[in-house]
Order: sequence, then structure tokens, then C-alpha cells
Amino acid sequence: MATYDPPLDLFRRQIESIRAQTYEDWVCVISDDRSPAAVLAEMRAVLADDERFSLTPGAHRLGFYGNFERALALAPREAELLAMCDQDDRWNPEKLEVLESSMEPGAKLVYSDMRIVDRAGRVLFDTYWTYRRNSHTNFASLVLANTVTGAASLLAREVLDYALPFPPHYGTGYHDHWVALVAMALGDVGCVDRPLCDYVQHGGQVVGHGGQGPGHARANGLLRGAPSGTETASDGRGSRGRLARLARETRRLYFLHYCGTAIATKVTEMRCGSVMAPAKRRTLRRFTRPERTIPWLALRALRPWTGRTETLWREQPLLGGLAWRHCAELRERLRRRATRRRATARAAAGASRGRGRLPCPPWRRSRRPRSPTPPHRRGS
Repeated sequence: MATYDPPLDLFRRQIESIRAQTYEDWVCVISDDRSPAAVLAEMRAVLADDERFSLTPGAHRLGFYGNFERALALAPREAELLAMCDQDDRWNPEKLEVLESSMEPGAKLVYSDMRIVDRAGRVLFDTYWTYRRNSHTNFASLVLANTVTGAASLLAREVLDYALPFPPHYGTGYHDHWVALVAMALGDVGCVDRPLCDYVQHGGQVVGHGGQGPGHARANGLLRGAPSGTETASDGRGSRGRLARLARETRRLYFLHYCGTAIATKVTEMRCGSVMAPAKRRTLRRFTRPERTIPWLALRALRPWTGRTETLWREQPLLGGLAWRHCAELRERLRRRATRRRATARAAAGASRGRGRLPCPPWRRSRRPRSPTPPHRRGS
């Protein structure tokens, strides 16, 4: 469990739901990301003297991404299975038992559906899959958009041997997406098609569902190339202003989405390439070769029209970002060519105004000896 200044009522409810698990052979390590001292004392009071819980405060603020990395690193080496846990959700009593029994041979991770509830426990949605279709078998779709929620998953210890340490946090990357990517690179990912926990929505969470929390748009992938909201009145109107906004937006998409995806796929290939299936390795290499990525993404962008929405239209912002990159490269080539032409024109203009044509360089002058003077031209 990764915590930071948790709402104490939700934290207490989550701890009690863990204590109520029907699978009894577990321990819970908690990595706290520098919560206030008063909140930390309340958290210790909730844990009381239960030796199955271990609370370890961090020395520095890491953010949710780094804090989950630290929490996974704190897990005991003898633990064969690991489950990530949010500080403000609620687990069903049979969650660990059902996930453990659903871990089939060859599977490196299994996850379940979740109910979406408010802070009081009222059900908002009976399933997490309200905006897109679930998919746990298509590796390319998982690379583009995560469908594995960390708080609903159980993973094999072997996954951490390849996933830790996490790659640098870049763009819109999340800890559960990285872990799921490594797990599917190593083997299969299973899914339990029923809710085993409640995903609690409240105003203080980093990422929510369906409009809840400051990160809901990133969580649900509502990124279809819409403006980022950073335009100002100085952008101007008309075609020039629209082109400037489009260039700025596609540039953001390139660095925010494509570069982050390329980094994650490259690190996955470096760590897991020797044990991956050839088809999965080819999928990863598409993202590190932009000239091959664009046609492939263009074909995948048609999938939502057939009802396959598991990628949340992620192909479109990636295509926009790559289009900006190619336009920037073309503009740079044209600029360099124009610079060379201007330099050549200035040199030619200077020569015509000066001594006519440029003198022949010494190293290009003929080294042939002069012919002897004819006898009739010699002096007497």
C-alpha cells in the first residue's frame, strides 16, 4: 500500500476490509510518502498492534509513482504473490482468495472488475468498464492504453524481478501500467469478470473515474487531440492563430504521449527481450521506429468504429505527435538548405563586386613545367 495524507475514515475502512480477507496468509507493507506527523500518528492508531501491518515512512516525497515503487520494493522476498493497494478503496472479503485461485499456469498477473462508488459507499457504476471495452490479451492495446487497475490486481513475484526499478516517470505514465506491461511481456494476464473491490470517488484523489478527481481525463483516456486549455488571447485569430495552436498542441502530444510510450517500450525490450515471444518483441519495436509506427497507428485508429475501444482512442494523439515530429524535421531540413543557398549567393555576390572571379587556389594551380621559348622569340 502506498499512502500520503489519506482521508482517515477511508483509510480505516480499507484497513478493515484487508483484515476481513478470507485468504489469511498475508502481510501488508505500507510505504508512506511523508504524511503530516498528526496523520501518521492516526494511521498508526488504526493499525494498532496488528503485526501483519508494517508502516514505513519515507525520507523524501516521491509522488504516487515513486511511492508505489518503494512499496513494492519493501515486499518480503518470500512472498510469492503481491497485490497493490490504494489507501482509500475497499476490498471485498474474498478478493485475495478469488484472485489467487484464478492465477492459472503461465499467468503473471490477474485482475478483477471494480464497482465505482462515492465516499458514502453508494454505487455509481456496477463496473469499471463504462467508457471502453476491457482487453487483457492484446499486447499492442495494452502498450497504448492500460486496462489493468493496480488496486484490483495480483501479480507473481517474478514480475518484480524485471519491473524494479521503475523507469523514470515521464508524461502520463502510471505504476500499474508499467507493471502490467512487464507482466504481459513475460506471460499471460488473466481477468476475473466481476467486481472484487470498490473504487471510491472523492475530490482528494489523484486519479478518479468518469469526471472524479483532477486526473480523471488521463485515467479514462479522454484524449482525442482536444485543446489543452493553455491558449491565450495573444494567439490571434484566423488561420495563423489556428495553425499556431495546432502546432503547440501536437508538440505537446509528441513529448507527453509518444516519448513516454517509446521510453516504456524500449526499457521493456531491454529487460524482457530475451524471454519474450517474437510477436510481442515486434510490437515493442514498432514504437522505437517512427517510420513504421505511423502506418500501423493509422490502421489501428479505425478500431473504435468497429467497437474495439480498449485503447481509448490513444492512437489519435500519438499520430498527432508523430506528425508534429515529421513536420519539425522537414522544417529544419528546409531551413538548413535555405541557409546554404544564402551563403552561396553571398559568396557569389562578393566575388562579382570584387576582383571578378575568385582566384584559383594555390593547390589547384598546374604544376606542369613551362614549354621552352621558341628560337625565333629569343633575344639576340
